[in-house]
Amino acid sequence: MKRIPTLVHRIVLALIIVQLSACNFVKNKHIDRPFNKFVKGIETQVAENPTDTNKLLLKRAQKLEKQVDGSVDIINDIPHLDGQLSGNLEASIQFVKENGPKIKKYMSDIEKSLSKTVGMVQDLGASNYEVDPYKRRSILSTDEKAQNEALVLFSLAYIRNMAMKSMSVIFPFTIGTYEESYEASEEMMTFRKEIMELYLGINGMIVITQRDIEATTVKLKHYKSEGLLSKTTDKSIGRLFSKTLSHEKKLISNNKKMIEELDDEKREKFEEVKEQYMAKFEGKSFLFDPRNPDNIPLKILAWVGNLTWGAFNSLVGLGWVIGTAIVSPFTRYVDFPTIKLSRSGVQLYADVSNTTFFRGKVSLGIFELDQNAGWSFASYHEGGHALQSALLGPLYLPAVALSYMMNGGHGGFIESWATTWGNVVNK
Repeated sequence: MKRIPTLVHRIVLALIIVQLSACNFVKNKHIDRPFNKFVKGIETQVAENPTDTNKLLLKRAQKLEKQVDGSVDIINDIPHLDGQLSGNLEASIQFVKENGPKIKKYMSDIEKSLSKTVGMVQDLGASNYEVDPYKRRSILSTDEKAQNEALVLFSLAYIRNMAMKSMSVIFPFTIGTYEESYEASEEMMTFRKEIMELYLGINGMIVITQRDIEATTVKLKHYKSEGLLSKTTDKSIGRLFSKTLSHEKKLISNNKKMIEELDDEKREKFEEVKEQYMAKFEGKSFLFDPRNPDNIPLKILAWVGNLTWGAFNSLVGLGWVIGTAIVSPFTRYVDFPTIKLSRSGVQLYADVSNTTFFRGKVSLGIFELDQNAGWSFASYHEGGHALQSALLGPLYLPAVALSYMMNGGHGGFIESWATTWGNVVNK
């Protein structure tokens, strides 16, 4: 055996350290300090010039602060795990049975919490394009837009930092499942797949926020060159970058060391799975894009179609939601379903997490059913499925089954079709 025993010991140690430091695991001090200076600058503006837009910006900054505090509490509430992953296959299987649901629920709660801040990034971006219908001009002045973009930057920095910290919790499990003896167990291979998807989902969020931070920085540099950034805002942004770079280097270095503990074959397998999954996030962004306004006619078509011709699919979805509500009081792993408008706008988002063993989303008529993926995840893709359901009606589910059967359990034409139409919904 090559180096895996050493790796297992490192993983066990990493998990012990995380659990012992749980109450102080996530700290945002390197972001909090420049952010607080930025907020004080807004407070000064409000005191000197109490316009509605200045007051609204302050209110949004305070809302971001509350959202971040809520996310920190959730991430720091690391569940107590009984047992450990080790070279003993039977003990590891028992560990997975007892702790797998806890880990999945913990990561699901984190993603739901972070998705609220993602929603705020969208709202902030959209407000920069709001037009007064009577004066026929932008509601925000150019310097107010600049401050709005600064708040977007801080929001993204918080999301990225908390996602990276969350990844530090899940990453030891991800690497730990590559113990060679686990490959003889179906339970351990299922856990490996589930835990890998949780890790890669968080990693995707980190990649997207990094691209968005870079894009937002370009905008802020333009505002600075035009003299539209106040000194306080400019200094706050500069301090944010200097502190963030040194902080993130440590997290990246620790994860890199764990990957290096894998032997060449397992490291290659790990990187291959990661590369394939991360391709899904190419071109994705959390930023509001004014070039992709809502396609209202198609959205109306989706709703009408799924309440008439596609009503059977909607009824199946409703049955799933009702079943989740009935089961929820009898298990701590299934919460009463949260229902709200989906991000795509063509379905009702329903959180039915932990009612199945996979992570992702299922579309059934007017319902976008979330399995530990979060409100923002693949919503427009699911909107594409909603259009399929509206078009195909009772033939939708047979078409899905046929597509998966023809492709050996993979999505095939039904999934690529949904992605194409999902992009159309949002144009």
